[in-house]
Amino acid sequence: MLGDQKILRLPKAFKRLSKDTPHEPVCHDTHLPQEIWNQIIEEYHTSYPDQPLYHLLLTSRCLYEATITSLYRSVVFNITQEGRDKWPLLLTSLSKYASWVRKLDITELRGPEEQTELGGGDFAHTFLDYLANLSQLRALSIKCHGAKLPVPILVTASRLPHLKTLELTNLSFVEGPCPCPPFPPMESLREIRLTNIREHEGSLKWSTFLPCTLNRSLRHFEYCRLPKSGNEQDNYSFLQPLKEDPELSFPDMRELRLPRPITEADTDQAIDLLRRCPSLLALGFEANGFKGTWGNQINELGARLPWGYLNDLRAINGPPGLISAVSPGRPIQKAMVRLERPTEFPLLGTLEALQRSSCPLEVLAIWTNNWRETTLQEIVQLFPQLKNLAICVLSVPALVGL
Repeated sequence: MLGDQKILRLPKAFKRLSKDTPHEPVCHDTHLPQEIWNQIIEEYHTSYPDQPLYHLLLTSRCLYEATITSLYRSVVFNITQEGRDKWPLLLTSLSKYASWVRKLDITELRGPEEQTELGGGDFAHTFLDYLANLSQLRALSIKCHGAKLPVPILVTASRLPHLKTLELTNLSFVEGPCPCPPFPPMESLREIRLTNIREHEGSLKWSTFLPCTLNRSLRHFEYCRLPKSGNEQDNYSFLQPLKEDPELSFPDMRELRLPRPITEADTDQAIDLLRRCPSLLALGFEANGFKGTWGNQINELGARLPWGYLNDLRAINGPPGLISAVSPGRPIQKAMVRLERPTEFPLLGTLEALQRSSCPLEVLAIWTNNWRETTLQEIVQLFPQLKNLAICVLSVPALVGL
């Protein structure tokens, strides 16, 4: 009977606690500090990912106080067109837990091509207020197909003092009057990923925002635009501010993924950036698939790269000319070879260059439309310690060479 009475009282206790103003809770029923509780709860959540943390709140007052901060540590919004009017109210109700949020992920599952809820309406204004209160946010991810991102949202994100990871996918800026609001330097940022981003005529250019993300402690930088999105001649204009500070370097940079260099000036700027990244482990370049060629500049980049650069490079993604020039003598362990059409560099010659790297190749991916250039037997002979091989052949008749 006593046990039944306790069970009946739990919902009332939970309702009373949930109405309280959030504070940094301390579990009074045990001598364990909150940091230990956080590790226990994280281990539980990792071991049982399908079990919501919400159930732990109903177990006891002690577990409620220990779990409540973890419950709001990661917030995920999957926005749909149905029920859009509920989002501003939901954001308002979550605002009192803002200081506990460490990771925020917004995904537009099926947004319209020209405009989404993120770019206008009550949601944008409410979200802007909510974002400004996330004083302890560490990671922000926004993935919305075709969405136009209001510039004030990005300005607010750039002012978050503890933001370490920023990921933006399939976005463009909302057209707005110039000049744009100033972007403060993001000194706390460690990783930035801009993937399949767009530019429209009259909209703010991404090159206006990117310079504020370049700090000495940056570890991962990815900037890839959609093909035919904006002026490709501006691919490397975001590096112009580096000319004013020739001593600026990125000693912690480990991964770089850059646009295709179109002009000789792009190649010069790309080489200058690589010079500033002495500890780089992974290098990749965006490609337009097999719709066109890579162009000559990226192959010239490999040939002009001084030998003193990229001595710790472990992974590379690019066309045959770049990989053939960079691989020999460097510890390449992972390679993705994307053959252009047409190409002056045969696949077999590129693979032989990879064989001359200073470490055994473990992972190899090949994108090609002409598999007849080589065979699986030749690949196995060249790389006897290969652990993973992926081959993408776009032309079905080419599979005869297997």
